[in-house]
This record gives sequence, structure tokens and C-alpha cells, in this order.
Amino acid sequence: MKGKLNNIVPCFLESRKNSNCILELEEFLLSEEESIITDAIDVTKELFSNIFSQAMLRQGFNAGEVQEKYRLWLFNRYEDYVGHLLSYLSHPSSKIRESALDTLLTFVKLEKEYPIKVVDNGKYYFPRNLFQKIIKELLSYEIDQQKVILRFQNCTSSEDNKFYLLKCMQCTLESSEKLTDVFIENTFHLLRGLEYPEEFSNSGVQGQFGIDEKKFSKLFSSVWRRFLKFQLPPVLFRKVLMCLDEGVLPHLQNPCVMTDFLTNAYNKGGITSLLSLNGLFLLMQKYNVEYPDFYKKLYALFSEKIVNGKLSARFFYLSNLFLSSTHLPAYVVASFAKKLSRISLMSRTDTLMKIVPFVCNLLIRHPTLNVLIHRNDPKSLSCDPFNFDETDPSASKAIDSSLWELKALQNHLNPVVSSKAKVINSNLPKLEYDISGVLNVTLNDVYQKERKRKFSEMPLATKKPCMENVWIFDK
Repeated sequence: MKGKLNNIVPCFLESRKNSNCILELEEFLLSEEESIITDAIDVTKELFSNIFSQAMLRQGFNAGEVQEKYRLWLFNRYEDYVGHLLSYLSHPSSKIRESALDTLLTFVKLEKEYPIKVVDNGKYYFPRNLFQKIIKELLSYEIDQQKVILRFQNCTSSEDNKFYLLKCMQCTLESSEKLTDVFIENTFHLLRGLEYPEEFSNSGVQGQFGIDEKKFSKLFSSVWRRFLKFQLPPVLFRKVLMCLDEGVLPHLQNPCVMTDFLTNAYNKGGITSLLSLNGLFLLMQKYNVEYPDFYKKLYALFSEKIVNGKLSARFFYLSNLFLSSTHLPAYVVASFAKKLSRISLMSRTDTLMKIVPFVCNLLIRHPTLNVLIHRNDPKSLSCDPFNFDETDPSASKAIDSSLWELKALQNHLNPVVSSKAKVINSNLPKLEYDISGVLNVTLNDVYQKERKRKFSEMPLATKKPCMENVWIFDK
């Protein structure tokens, strides 16, 4: 069987009289056995690579009637094979799906290099019709195509492929009537993997395929905005928020149009609110979007995110990003530092390893907060003026308080926590702590490290019981 398959291409190329062997190949391609199908797909790729390179499908002005009929017959066979391969993109076998996709993308490359239609010399041509059919299959309404899409993206990283991918997606999204969660998921995977071309490092630069950045950015923005109008499933909604700030917002024509979307995301509450703040902060920092209540919303989340005394790594990342701004009022940063310090008294050891160096970094970064650790007469305060339950940092009175919580943590059982808390006893270091290494520390990590720690033996005030004086109770 394999020998017969391998003989099809040489036989076909030997003489036009053997052209019907292309029909035999189609029978193998439609087999029900996986191994035969994959072998037939490989032969299909080889066969049409030869057909394209010899311009056997190319339209010609001076072709005779017989030659044109043969060309049309070959072209119809090519269309049949394309149809079979497109159907295999949804095959249960991942091996068949990958082989079919590789062959279809080879056809795209061949049609670019050897256009079927006559193209002016030097003019660039892209086989959009074939490409659109592939994208339509990847944006399936019923089948999860994530793995196939990943392979597709690894093979289509060039500037022109990205541009026409957006063109095809725009066309598909505008004509879509029946939306399913699977279709929306497939759309997201295609968009998420589409990295903005590095060729567009300067505004207005035109790539080798005649595509300038302005045109690409406009299309990129249009497709993303159309996608974000869909009713996204909750899990997917959070995934979208996680990629917006780095992979999408900087490349939109007008990033400010995302303000309403991100504000609505914040209003959903919970982890969705936290994820939306990253994008909102980027709009404020780089695009001068006015959002005066931003720091109030982030401050309110400090209490909300206490779940069994554990704060997420992303929460610390976002807080650090926002609080790195040196133009923030002292009372705002003081409120964050104070609330985190108070939270530390209710937190687990793994969370303390994040909180303590984080607060110390705030003190280093904002020297005006030194009043919190070097207050002239802290005993003059009859009680702590800080209002933990206040949601507005400007009204929390943190700047009138002190970080006595850090002083309390200097007696913590864990040496890492206690040593970090003692940094406030002397002049603060000039360099901030690198907290990236502790953001993902878990309670189990702390436990395993403590198990390996060696303790010095201490005399204990105990006395072994004397067995002679043991009372025995009757059953």
C-alpha cells in the first residue's frame, strides 16, 4: 500500500497519460485508516508542490484548447483536495489535523510564489480566498481548535500572514450570526497568539509586503473592538483582561476607547476588578486618561483580597506597579503601607514574606513616609488613629499613625520575616528588595524549609515519670 502511494508522484510526472493516478491518490486520502490518510496527505503535498513549481495550474493567454482543458481539470482536482484537507482540520485525530494544516499552509505558500492567476511582474499577491477558508475552519462553532490554532500561529508569523489573518477574521466576525462559546474561544486563541509585527518599530514604516503600520493598527483595533462586544464567558473574560495591558492596548489606534470596557470590568467585582485595574493604570500612566478614583478602588481591594490571609502574586505585582509612581500624595502611599502592615497581623507566614519587604520598599521609595517609623513621640498617641475600615485612603488617617505592626513582627517565629521587619530599626537601605523571588512562595515551601533548619538543643525543665507511682484504673 505504501509502495503504491510513493509511486504516484513519479508516475504522474512521467507522462500526462498517467494523470488519472491523481484520482487513485484521492481514494487513499479518503481512507478510514489514520496511517493511510497521513501518508496520502504527505503525497498530496509533494504532488502539488511539483504541479505548482511547473506552472501547470497557471492561467496562460496563449494556451491551446487542449492544454486549457487539462489545466482546468487539474485545478478542479486541486480544489477537491483543498476541500478534503479543510474537512480534516476537524478530524478527531490530532496527527491528521496537523498534517492537513501543514499541507494547506504549504498550498498558501505555493499560491503566493506561483499565482494561479496572472499577476503583474513585481506585484505582490496573497491567496486570500484559500486563507479565508482555513480561518473559517479554525473559527469553528462546535469544535475546540486551540491546538490546531497554536500550530497555525507557529507557521504564520510573517507580517503579511498576520495582516490577512486580521482581514479574514474581520470578515468572519462581521458575518457571524450564531455565536457559541466555542466560536468565541477559538476567536480569542487566534487573536491572543497574534503578536504585533516587530517590523513596525516606527510609526508609518512600510513592511516588505507594502503594509504600513497605520493600516495594520487600524485593522488590529477594529477586530479587537468587534471581539470585545461579544458576551464573553466569565473565565474567558478574565483571560482577556490579563492580556490587554501588554499585548493589545499599546497597539490600538486609540487605546482610550477601552476605558469604558475596563471600567465595566472593574464593576463586576472580585478577581475581575483586580485584573481590570492593570489596564486602567496603563491608560492613566501612558495615555493621560483621567480616572481620579483609581487609587481608591485599588485601596478598597486590599481588604477584599484577604482570603485566608493570602494575597495573590498578581495583586502584589499590580500594587507595586501603581505605587512605583513617585508623584502620588504621601497620604495615599501611607494608607497602602499602613493597611498592608495591619493585614500582616492576620496573615500566614508565606504572605508575610511578601508583605514585609513590600512595605519596606514603599518606605525606601517614598522618603516622606519615614514619619511612620521615626515619629518623635509615638507614645503621645492614646490610640492608633488609623481607620482600617475606611475605603478612602485620604480619610484613613494613616499618615498620622505609625508602623507599629512591623515592630511587632520583629518577634515573629520565622527568621526571614523577623529579620526583614528589623530593617526599620536603622537607616533604610538605598536599594529596594527584589520581591520577585517570594511572590510565588507557598505555605508548603515555608514548612519544607523550616523542616530542614537546624535548631540548637535547649535544656528542658521536665522529669521522667516514675513507673512505681503510676495509678492503675480498673476497667
